[in-house]
Amino acid sequence: MNIKLVNQIVRGFILLLLIMLVACQSKEPPASFLVFSDIHFNPFNSCNPTAKTCHIVERLVNSPIMEWDVIFAKYDNHLLNTYRDDTSPALLDSMLSYIQKQGNRYQFALLTGDFLAHDYQQLFQQYTGDMSDQDYQQFVAKTNQYLIYRLRQTLPNTSVYVAIGNNDSYHGHYYTNPGGPFYKMMVEQWQDLIVMPENKMNYRQSAPYAGYYAIVPTSDKKNMIVILNTNLLSTNAIGYNVPIAAKLQLMWLEHTLKNAAKNKAHVIIVSHIPFGINANKAAKVIGTIPVLWQAQYQEQFMNILNRYPGVVTDMISGHFHMDGFEILHMANGQRLLNSMVPGVSSISGNNSAFKVYQYNQKTFQLLNFQTYYLNPTNNKWQLEYDFSNAYQPFCLHCTLLDGYSKLQLHTLRAIEYQKYFGVKTTSQPITNKVTAPYYYCGILEQTEQDYQECLKKQNTHLKM
Repeated sequence: MNIKLVNQIVRGFILLLLIMLVACQSKEPPASFLVFSDIHFNPFNSCNPTAKTCHIVERLVNSPIMEWDVIFAKYDNHLLNTYRDDTSPALLDSMLSYIQKQGNRYQFALLTGDFLAHDYQQLFQQYTGDMSDQDYQQFVAKTNQYLIYRLRQTLPNTSVYVAIGNNDSYHGHYYTNPGGPFYKMMVEQWQDLIVMPENKMNYRQSAPYAGYYAIVPTSDKKNMIVILNTNLLSTNAIGYNVPIAAKLQLMWLEHTLKNAAKNKAHVIIVSHIPFGINANKAAKVIGTIPVLWQAQYQEQFMNILNRYPGVVTDMISGHFHMDGFEILHMANGQRLLNSMVPGVSSISGNNSAFKVYQYNQKTFQLLNFQTYYLNPTNNKWQLEYDFSNAYQPFCLHCTLLDGYSKLQLHTLRAIEYQKYFGVKTTSQPITNKVTAPYYYCGILEQTEQDYQECLKKQNTHLKM
């Protein structure tokens, strides 16, 4: 054989090996993180709803949180599957035990808000007869301490980052007091779940005013999580100086994304109340189009994102207790996914659930997730479904956005989505052919006018 030809073949083979080696080194394996939403912890679960006192509450009030598990073990009714109810001590314990058995395989964890049960203050007052704001606030702080204690036991070496939910307040739903005692209490307590010193410092500096802050969840400084307090932007927002706090938060967001763009960083935005239309309410009260955020804030938010295209890779939210999503259409033609996390609380008709996400460590894009739920037939936690297996089983390098974008109304994939939306229940109007378009238009359209136009086409196939 010609020596020159042999040398060319050898050089070509070596070059091919080098290319393959570089390619293998550049493809980092996906990393995982854990997300809870809407825990709505209810230590009053075993109390008689019509009673004016409850012995377990008296003991919780007068005991340190280290003794709460002993009190629950002795006096709680141990109801695990409290369907259409908030999270009982037994349900919380079963979920955390299940997660702990899976091993410490998460780079970080997120809690997208709503730690406290619905009507928490009314329940406290009913069972204690104590109308003191100070005593109630001490019990809220104690409840937070207990949740932090249990989460730290479950995830001893993992940072847990929290967003503020609309039930997280000293003064009822959607109430905000910027710079007030609730936020100061939250920061003092929840900082204990942040392992990385720099992130703990950022949390302590930013969150005391109104609960929003930014962190770098891993050693890769190019990946950032921005945690917003979207209660400030809500159409239901009440409280002290809320409009000022809302504007300051959006100014802070713009500054944060501007710096991220300058540093060529990638951002995932995490919040409690999602962007857009409350499709669930629109489907239940036909003729209404309830918008989740105030129009001025929604417009400002989109303008900020459009000024820094490509910086925000995905969004994650909670609030509805359902396993849903939205697709935002950006000015440059790109799309942005908001992935919703189902609630641990089943009060909305879902089964109790949480998610584990996988993401690309280089691009910070969400690639896949698994939803785990409490099976009501055997009261055991188990895998409900793997997103990629369900929606794009033959795609090796697809993102969540790729998979969701293939959904069309009135198709087999849409039927699967309807089943997953309520976490293996048919409790939601999305399973009804008449009201299903209200949900699908909510996925695609985030303004009232666009949503109305979409509903007019409800008998056609809506490409997502």
